[in-house]
Amino acid sequence: MAITHTPKIASGSITQFQAVQSSANFVIGATTNLSSIKFVDLSTSSATNNTTVYIIENGIVDSTIFNLGDGYVCAVGVSSSGTPVRVTDPTCASGLNFLGYCDIHGTITIAPRIADAANVIDFGATPDYVDK
Repeated sequence: MAITHTPKIASGSITQFQAVQSSANFVIGATTNLSSIKFVDLSTSSATNNTTVYIIENGIVDSTIFNLGDGYVCAVGVSSSGTPVRVTDPTCASGLNFLGYCDIHGTITIAPRIADAANVIDFGATPDYVDK
């Protein structure tokens, strides 16, 4: 089950299903600094200047609300508009800044992190754990 909360946004606007980043005690839509400022949540509503936005802080996003469709099990980044995409998607613009990960059916688990280095597992590779 996902943990949700309702912070206020600092300025500008946040669209529904946009990744958000933290700014002091507020959140902002993830549209700039996509590879350097850690994502914190996923919005489930739209909002504008100093109003409340509903967000999922961590956990599984209900697939009936939003999912990425069938594809690779891999990390989830964002496009240049802050919309979640698989890191294997050519529109992914967030580098090693991950919103979370998804399963084969595209169900997203929010688990933000910035990786120190590329890991093939984040990009869909499956290890066989055979030591050669």
